[in-house]
Amino acid sequence: MPIFKFNGVNQERINLYAEKINEISKLIVADPKNIMFICENTIVLPNNGKDTPIFITIEWMARPDKEQLIVDHLKDFFKDDSNAVGVFITEMNGKWYMKGNKIG
Repeated sequence: MPIFKFNGVNQERINLYAEKINEISKLIVADPKNIMFICENTIVLPNNGKDTPIFITIEWMARPDKEQLIVDHLKDFFKDDSNAVGVFITEMNGKWYMKGNKIG
C-alpha cells in the first residue's frame, strides 16, 4: 500500500496529482485502490519562492526498480511549483497493518 505524504505544496496541487492515480499505479505496479495521498499541510522553510522545497515521503513495500521512476514522475509533475522536489522513500515490509491485518 503506497502512502504518499506531501509537505510544502497546497492541497489543490496534491488533488491534481492524485487524479493521476491510474497512471501512478501502472508506473509503480500497485492496485489504485491501495494508494493513499496525504496532504500534511506543513510549511517547508526557508521560503524562497520557486526554490522553496517540496518534501514528499513515500511509504511502501519495497520496489527498488520503481524508485527512480516515481521520483522522476513527482519531480516532473511539481516542476512548476518548485525547483527542489525532495522525495524520501521508506520501505515498510512486514510492518503495515490495515483493519488489524498484517499486509506484506
